[in-house]
Amino acid sequence: MMKRHFTVAGCGFDVHFDDAHPFGDHLANYMPFLGDSGESLFSLRFDDCLETPEKTPLIVGIAEPEEPGLDVYRCDEGLWVESAPNGKMSPVAHLLVPSEGSTARLKILDRRFIRFATDNALMFLFALKTSGKDALEMHSSVVEYQGKGYMFLGVSGTGKSTHSRMWMEAFPEAKLLNDDNPVVRIVDGVPYVFGTPWSGKTPCYRQACEPLGAIVRLRQAPENRIVELSLPEAYAEVYSSTSGFKADEAMADALHETIVRTVTSVKCYVLDCLPDTDAAILCNKAVTAR
Repeated sequence: MMKRHFTVAGCGFDVHFDDAHPFGDHLANYMPFLGDSGESLFSLRFDDCLETPEKTPLIVGIAEPEEPGLDVYRCDEGLWVESAPNGKMSPVAHLLVPSEGSTARLKILDRRFIRFATDNALMFLFALKTSGKDALEMHSSVVEYQGKGYMFLGVSGTGKSTHSRMWMEAFPEAKLLNDDNPVVRIVDGVPYVFGTPWSGKTPCYRQACEPLGAIVRLRQAPENRIVELSLPEAYAEVYSSTSGFKADEAMADALHETIVRTVTSVKCYVLDCLPDTDAAILCNKAVTAR
């Protein structure tokens, strides 16, 4: 049995797998986060013998047909999670998260989707276990520019990746930090945005972080316009883009506290925009103004 220790946003976790397990062929996005050892919030172990328990629905059937499906159930041992690449497919993996102990077990039902299943299991576990660590796993694209990270929110298809690319075209010093699942974590009272091993369709797996400069909600529009959000509006936008497990009251309370600390420290905006460099220039001018 092999063990690999990884650290993301200052939070460690372990993955255990047999020498011959195909996960060893899917480590590229995790290698920048590899460490020799350290404290671990959780462990993931592959288990081909995992049996489906008696279960009751908790969060089931909410995925859009083209979006990844993640159904969560309660069982005697804890949480049972079934994942699929889209809402029209049968599950390709089962995950058991025990209420006692820190080692979750993952059974891959279709090894064609081992990368998808493993990434989703680890993202779910990371969000679950870091909710009380001043951390927010986000659905966002992020660029770093002049020593700060700028986070772009929006529903799928809004153009988050395109807007990040427009920044990099308009400002050569801008670099992509993460294109899908960054982590915001408050360190010594300051919100930072961190790269992660999970970056959607764009390979960008950087062990890097920057102080969070601004949060921008993107909306497609016939013209470019940016407006600063009020605190309640900012809270709503960040909340809707957070991947935390909100069905658990204690975790929801912890996420709430972290969101409040984030939006009271960092300005938030809504950008109505076209997919062009003029939108990036307008956004940059607004969010970097001193």
